This record gives sequence, C-alpha cells and structure tokens, in this order.
Amino acid sequence: MKDIRRNIITIGIIISVVFIILCSYFLYDVIMFSGRWIGSANNPRLKDLRSNVIPGSIFDVNKIELAGSTFGIRTYPEDENLRLSTSHVVGDIYGFSPMGIETTHGAWILGYNEGLINRIKRLLINETAHGSDITLTIDSKLSTYIKDIIEPYSGSAAIINYKTGEILAMVSAPGFDTAKIDTQLKNGGAAENSLINRTIQGEYSPGLMFSIITASAAMEYLDLGDKTFECMGTYKIDDRLITCDKIHGIQTFEEVIQNSCSSVIAEFGVQIGVKYLLKTAEELGFNYQFMFDDIIIYESIISLNSLASNYDLALASIGKHENIVSPMHMAMLFGAIANGGQIVPLKLIKEIEDIKLNDKKVKIQKSFGYAIAEKIDEILEENVLTGSAEDAKVEGYIICGMSADVDTDILKNPMLSWFAGYIKDSNNPYAIAIVLEDYNENIDELEKISSKILEEIINSNKE
Repeated sequence: MKDIRRNIITIGIIISVVFIILCSYFLYDVIMFSGRWIGSANNPRLKDLRSNVIPGSIFDVNKIELAGSTFGIRTYPEDENLRLSTSHVVGDIYGFSPMGIETTHGAWILGYNEGLINRIKRLLINETAHGSDITLTIDSKLSTYIKDIIEPYSGSAAIINYKTGEILAMVSAPGFDTAKIDTQLKNGGAAENSLINRTIQGEYSPGLMFSIITASAAMEYLDLGDKTFECMGTYKIDDRLITCDKIHGIQTFEEVIQNSCSSVIAEFGVQIGVKYLLKTAEELGFNYQFMFDDIIIYESIISLNSLASNYDLALASIGKHENIVSPMHMAMLFGAIANGGQIVPLKLIKEIEDIKLNDKKVKIQKSFGYAIAEKIDEILEENVLTGSAEDAKVEGYIICGMSADVDTDILKNPMLSWFAGYIKDSNNPYAIAIVLEDYNENIDELEKISSKILEEIINSNKE
C-alpha cells in the first residue's frame, strides 16, 4: 500500500512539473512572440479590426507611400511597377501572402496595441480608430529598378546594409498586384507561386556558393600551410565521380576557391569530415531559423549526419546533396565576410508611429572567425578584380563576390544562377545576393546585372 501511495505521489509530482514547464513555455512564447501571434493571417480579431479601424499607412525609407487609406479603404500607388516590386514586402490585407507587413505587423497597422486610456478618449469623442503608420528600411525606387532587370525570370534579389542590418531591398519575382487581390478568387486571383517571398522563403540549392562554408572549415580544421592542390577534372570517392567544369591543374588554396574547383573543394569536405563541416555550417546559420523583431528568415539546411557516406559529404561540400539556402541568408553570409565575420541582426522597420522601437544592439552568435573572414574577403576581392567574377566590377569601387551555376535545386528548376557579394566601401556598406531560376544566359550576364544594381545603390547614395 505504501508503494502504491509513493508511486502516486511520484507520478503527481512529475505531472505537476511537466505542467509548470509547459505553462512557463506558453507564457514565454506569448510574451516574447505575441506580435507574431496577433499578426497571424488566421487571427479573426485582425479581420474584425479591418472593418472598424482606419489602417495606418506603409512607407518606404524615403516616405514614398506603399499602402494608404481613403475613407478606410486600402489604397496603393498608381504605379503598377512600384506595386509589383514591393508586393511581398507590403503583403495583402487578406493574408494570401502571409509574410508581408500587412500581416506580420497587422497589430500596429490596425491599432491593436492602442492603450486603454486612448481607447476611452476616442470613444468619448466618437472618433474612428486609426492604426499606426509604419516606415520601412526598403528603398522602393531601387526595388523597382531591380524588378525591371530580373522581371523576365523568376528569382530574387536581397540587398542589406552589412553594418546596420537594414534591408534595402528584397525583390521576389514574379510579384503580385496588391491592388488587384480579390477575396472571391483562389489565391486572391494571383498565381500561386507569385505569393511566395522567394527572398526569405526560397529553398534554393547553393551549389558552389557553399564553397565559402567549406573554405572556412578547411582553414579552421585542415593543415593547409603553403600546400598546392591538383585538379585533374574529377575526384573519385565511394566509386563515384565528382566532376569539375575543367582541368585546373596545380592550384593554391585561394585559386581553388576562385576557380570554384568542384573536385578539390569536394576533397576538402571529405578531409574535414561530417562533424566539422556540419559544425561550421551551423555556426553560420544553417539548420537554424533567424527570427528577428521585424522579419523571419526561413531555415537554410545542410542535411548531414553521422551516417552520411563520403560521397554525400563530398556533394554537400560543393552545395549539392540536400543543401538549401534562402537568398536573404546568402546576403547575410557575404555581408558577414565584409563585416569582419560577424552576422548582424536584420532590420526591416525604420519606425512605427507613436511606438518606441527597441534599439538595443543584439549580437547574433553566428559568425566566421575574424582571420578566416579576412582571408575569404581577399579571395573574393581578387575574384572580381581578376578572377571568374570580373563582370561584377563597378568603376571606382572595390567589389568582392562570386557567382555559380547550379544544375538543379529543391524547387526542381532546370538551372539556377547565383551571384553574391558586397561593396567594400564604408560609405556604401551593402551586400547583395541574387538568384535567377531557369536562367539560360551566360553567368557573366548575371554578374553584369549585379554590377548595375550595385552601381544604382552607389548613385542613389550620392543624391
């Protein structure tokens, strides 16, 4: 009998502890992420508010109105190109594109956070509720410029300030027209794939863009010294071949990365091993979801474990296997190299009317080591100066970066083309990542597109 009583007490204690833990986690989640709960596209309270509240306006960084109100009805710019280029940032009031500001920050736009005293005052004078205006870090003129360049293709471009984390542009193509969303139609009348914000939701194979991760791990865990490495055009592992696009011959470590030499980079990966390649990737944000105050970046993945074969490891080292990355994360990685190795928190909102934003500097524990970042920076600078990414140059400025073609990706596109890099200039601390799907042009053309975008940023800062 005593044993039964003791067991009942033990089980009761365990259940109580589990209950307390669950309640504590729930309270933490509500307190820390209440804005996201409120901003859910499925929150019926927001739908009710839209019929009783004049929504706040959404402006770009130059106070160009991206969404306004007339007699409580949502209005948008007359310029269709402007609407399409910022559609994924703004979103729609029905939540068809749920990662837009209209949904994620609907609580502020609709005055959900209004204090009790203000509500009472408003009721006494019979005043209609008005949400807060939001000013973004986005430059809509630059966004329209980018859209016009990449519009023939599906894809994405992300521009960030690698010092402050401010997002200057995140353009996803195809866009959708915010002014023509119709609640009576499936997907609001927009093509389903146009509602995806490819910049933060895109699941793209990084291909040899991943070589900066493998290079970082190689510098950390291999004895490179002054060794040279020979490329014979193939690398045999587990009776299978990793092929290179050409026979590069004898190369230095720097030349291996600049030449995007698949066979040698794959061999580096096998020598590094699963444990340390995975460790390096996770230190740089893979298998991790970045959840900032203003924006959530979908998780980039490197799918390796202790059971992975050497062939799988070799593929992962050159960005294939099951690796996926979003364009925004790619911009963050290259921005970190420019920033001495440190990834900075992203910022999409400049200000919210009558709301004091948290300006506390949050340091992300995701970074390259300083010495490693410095070395990769040298490689990327030389890569644009005299190497394989020469067409990304901008006259009078130091551009660092790299480009890559990828045969297939998770979204089953027949061809992907990447460019990512940054301006090495204290007055223009901007990083770029651009990916185009099913891109049949020469990779040099994508580098030229990137050069034009970077030049446009520089010229805009001069005005």
